[in-house]
Amino acid sequence: MSAAGPWRLALCTAAFSSCIALAPLDARLGIAMAIATCAVVWVTFASWRVVTACVGVATCCVGTWRGASAFAVDYGPAGVAGHLGRGAVVLRGTVGDAGVPGRVDTIVVDVHELATSAGTWSVSGAVVVEPLHAVDVLPGDAVDVASADLRAPSRRPAALSAAALDRVGVTAIATAAQVTPTAPGGPTPARVAQQLRRVLTATVARALPEPEATLLLGVAFGIHGTLPGSVRTPLQDAGLIHIVAVSGLKVVMIAGLVNGLARRRRWSRRRRTVATLGVILLYVVLSGAGAAALRSSLMVGAGLLLSRDGRRPHSFALLGLCAACLLAVDPALATDVGFQLSFLGTAGILLLGAPIAARIPGPRLLAEPFALTVAAQLATAPVTAATFGVLSLIGPFGNAMVLPLLPLVITVGGAGALLGSVVPALGWLPLQAGGLLSGTILAVARGAASLPGSALHLHLWPAEWTAVELAAAGAGWLVWRRHARPAPLARFVPALAAALVAASATTVAVSSLATEPLRVTVLDVGNGAAVLVRPPGGGVALIDGGSDGAALLAALGRVLSPLDRHLDAVVLTATDRASSAAIASLLGHYDVGTLVVSQPLPPALETVVSSLVGTGTRVVVAGASPWRFGAITGRCVPTGPAASAPCVVQLSDGRATVLITANLAQTAQDELASMLATELRSDLLVAPTSTAPSSALLAAVRPARVAVPAKRNPPGLNALGLDVAVTGKDSDIEYDAVPDGGFARPGG
Repeated sequence: MSAAGPWRLALCTAAFSSCIALAPLDARLGIAMAIATCAVVWVTFASWRVVTACVGVATCCVGTWRGASAFAVDYGPAGVAGHLGRGAVVLRGTVGDAGVPGRVDTIVVDVHELATSAGTWSVSGAVVVEPLHAVDVLPGDAVDVASADLRAPSRRPAALSAAALDRVGVTAIATAAQVTPTAPGGPTPARVAQQLRRVLTATVARALPEPEATLLLGVAFGIHGTLPGSVRTPLQDAGLIHIVAVSGLKVVMIAGLVNGLARRRRWSRRRRTVATLGVILLYVVLSGAGAAALRSSLMVGAGLLLSRDGRRPHSFALLGLCAACLLAVDPALATDVGFQLSFLGTAGILLLGAPIAARIPGPRLLAEPFALTVAAQLATAPVTAATFGVLSLIGPFGNAMVLPLLPLVITVGGAGALLGSVVPALGWLPLQAGGLLSGTILAVARGAASLPGSALHLHLWPAEWTAVELAAAGAGWLVWRRHARPAPLARFVPALAAALVAASATTVAVSSLATEPLRVTVLDVGNGAAVLVRPPGGGVALIDGGSDGAALLAALGRVLSPLDRHLDAVVLTATDRASSAAIASLLGHYDVGTLVVSQPLPPALETVVSSLVGTGTRVVVAGASPWRFGAITGRCVPTGPAASAPCVVQLSDGRATVLITANLAQTAQDELASMLATELRSDLLVAPTSTAPSSALLAAVRPARVAVPAKRNPPGLNALGLDVAVTGKDSDIEYDAVPDGGFARPGG
């Protein structure tokens, strides 16, 4: 094969894969991809242009046909998605082979029968079930599921978002469901793998505390566990969350460890190849056979088989061929975020890893992980930001320190778990060493994430930003090609600084020219109240924060610009955990101008407030007098005569008024309504989190709209004829004040 042959193969397989991914959106995009492929062929190759272009067009046609015929969501009565929001439902199906990464408290059920009050249907589709009580089931078990309703996955980045559930073929979520096993399943590889995962999980849990046990299982085996927000958030912000999932890097490490051990034992090349492929297959099945693991196993396997004949496979051609094979078998993989991250990250490393590493001084042990992380992060930035809502800026530095530890964790921790499952005494010491290494990784993540500006918490990544990144990458490649010897970095620093200043100034100027009304956003932070208020003329205030710091940071990242790292005011209506525990997560991520408190601070919150004061925050005790915030007037209304009573917050711009009741109990609501019946009139009521608003409070407030910051709507509220929105269903709920008075939701 000529030197250009592998590049022709890489181009054609990439065109085939792209057409499979684009065809479900619009089949006409396949024509555009065919034209683009011909253009690239004509510019890149000097010979065999016509033949290569014809092959490229043919692969585009086949890819478009395969993608257009792929799975599409059925919203008719024969599909689970056609019964969303229809009330109580009973499902009959089998437990699926794949679960939801990061949510071990859920079950994926492949449904074949669905019953509601209107009848019974034979259906197809998968549902994520959140059981009301823990249930012991394995893949293949037959189950009946009774749920109050089926809801669609949220569009916001989360473990149960639409983007995350696409990868396991899920179209609906059944919450608070009663799951009843009806028959055990037969022996299957997925069932055996799940049983083995349970044995390993129990072994590690007996030997190590949390979160070290869950971290070790994730790093060594890719076994997903539930990480608390205090662990997951630092890992995400430090760009290290990938270490708890199966990635191509780990598969390559496993292959290298097995091959190295076989070489030391002086095995023949054939025995080394068979042993390496066997261990990789076992590891991939044990981890759940995700897209990243499949891609890596295919590439490593092909590389080993080709190297037996003394040939060195072309990396880009092999990558493109693996992608084409996987998508040809299962086109739905194109929507799998793991698939996208795996292939984009690998392509970024192949394209940019070596050039970046060659320009970084220092020990190769640190420089190479840094360079590989930068290359992978540049290539995967759009997918990472759009799916997870986080872009780590400190990631390359964190990975440079952590990646050299991964082989030790995999070897020592993995061996300890396997030995401990057979003879617990033999596995204890290696597991303790693995736990110590896992704790070290977590300490590095927390240290990196605590640095100012360590990560950007973003809204859904706009398509325009992806276009800008692609344009910048193309321009950079052209400049690099034009200048074989790149100029020193110092020459580009002034131009880069000027571009950043100009972009920042433009953003600020455009923002200042826009005349925004009073906007109230009820953030989706789970079962907790967190309300973001932006008055006309600028400024941002946060009323409460809920109990989950990770959820609060994710919510703020969804609704604020990456440049908005300052909160002018934070108001705490109460100092209990449900209202204020998440405020601690603001440290290191957002500056707070003024903190308004209404109750004496408990010791834990005193520590947080002291840290905020150290960063320049001013603390104010709320009084009965109104106060001004920008162009609006606010007041904290005490709910009782005692000084320790919580308050409700009422805000108004003179035409629209909102009342935020946080976590107020119904008895306190009735007392408040009896004391201040004439003063509570508001257009928008942010209802309590844990209970429905009382009849007395509703009669006093007389709201036109009600926002419920909870996973579910309190019973009886919809029957009152009010416009009710629930964060558990609608995600973040935005309201804009209108000139005629009251509030309206943007776009409706």
